[in-house]
Amino acid sequence: MTTSNGYFVGFLTVIPSLFSAFETHVALLSSLTEVSVIDCCKNNQIIVKVALEIEPTFLRMGPIHFCVGINSAISYYKWRSNKAKVVCKRDYFTSIKAVCMNDIWTAVLSTVGTVSLHMIEDAKGTDIKFPQGGDTPIIQMHIIDAFLILLDQKGKVRIYLIEDAQTAALITEHQAPGGNIIEKVFPNRKGTRLICIDSTGNGYLYNPVDDSQIMIPNFSATTTNVLFDLDDRNLFVTVDPEKMHTYLYAPLSLEGSSIIPLPEYLKLDEVDKQKPGVVTFLDKDLKPIILKSGFVYSHARTDGVRGQYLTTHSYMTSWRGQNDTDEGHLRYFL
Repeated sequence: MTTSNGYFVGFLTVIPSLFSAFETHVALLSSLTEVSVIDCCKNNQIIVKVALEIEPTFLRMGPIHFCVGINSAISYYKWRSNKAKVVCKRDYFTSIKAVCMNDIWTAVLSTVGTVSLHMIEDAKGTDIKFPQGGDTPIIQMHIIDAFLILLDQKGKVRIYLIEDAQTAALITEHQAPGGNIIEKVFPNRKGTRLICIDSTGNGYLYNPVDDSQIMIPNFSATTTNVLFDLDDRNLFVTVDPEKMHTYLYAPLSLEGSSIIPLPEYLKLDEVDKQKPGVVTFLDKDLKPIILKSGFVYSHARTDGVRGQYLTTHSYMTSWRGQNDTDEGHLRYFL
């Protein structure tokens, strides 16, 4: 706008950086009251735009729904439909710390450490409450398929099978070895492997099927997230504020199960050589959210979602032999 004195005044609107991903889809807060769902594998094509009734402070995405909320209230939207619409509104009467969903169920973690589990599209149903029987308050949770994974304040991981609207059966419990306390846990897409970070800053892979544990070498104590590759189930990266470490889980080898820090191979001649693991550095503005075939999709405040190959997968665009020229691109074997 302009003033009578000849000045031009501009008003800058800052949109909160809210985003959430499920497989290759990402939900972004594209304006103060609008969410856009995009497909990263289709050049960030917009699948649907949804006008909201509120200005949310948190956003979470699931395979069929996404939810937005403020304070103690959450609205659930079904985005996988011809026309996205609200399917449920709930007030949980307590401040909300986190939300997670599968295609049917949602779990809501409060700031006081209680979890409410209920069907997404059931606004008046009875909730299943956790912790049960006076257990320790919950600090982290995940829903993977039909499994609810809870981490309590004393570092115990509990895995429940969600059977119906009244019961969730406890399958297994796990605590860190040596009396340490688990502070964070990150499951894979099926809940069959969990990356656990304990109070000493070490990380290990826990398999709830056989109760086995494998330490992760060169683990960063400042790890904030773990991404499992959507195409290669044995590939994962650990994310800290500045870089990513790439690992390959080898369930069968001459030494038994192991986790290998992946190196960077720039030439075919180096494949058989032993090399140390490398890191992939991140710009400060980027927050990795999806890993697919060694390609990382990250949220950027300025331009939505952008991608890059891990340093360990740089050969995807530049692998050549030692004596090859720049024109001798050896991609025929990929």
